Amino acid sequence: DNSAESLLATPAGQRAEALAIFEALVRYFGGQDAPSGEIAGRVSDGRGGVIAGALVIVDGWLPAQTDLTGKFAFTSLSAGEHNIEVHYQGDCWKSGPVQSCRKLEVVLEMQ
Repeated sequence: DNSAESLLATPAGQRAEALAIFEALVRYFGGQDAPSGEIAGRVSDGRGGVIAGALVIVDGWLPAQTDLTGKFAFTSLSAGEHNIEVHYQGDCWKSGPVQSCRKLEVVLEMQ
């Protein structure tokens, strides 16, 4: 399938595929009983515009890239607090602790 091949040719597609495989392995080997949470949100510029292509990182190691609408999501996180970083055009925004099962609106002040 050409569309699948083109998706996997991008770094974001490769990370999404790796995360899907990891989540499937966790469920298969008994991780489904562990409490899990989700953090999802949207990155915007504060003027109504969305930020597509920003790198969002949870706990310093789990990355995702915002889609064309600025949205991102992390599923199957452990329950509890997590730290979020957003990297875009050389700038970095860091959150304080964020509870899983939250919807976030990250607003980056554009220069």
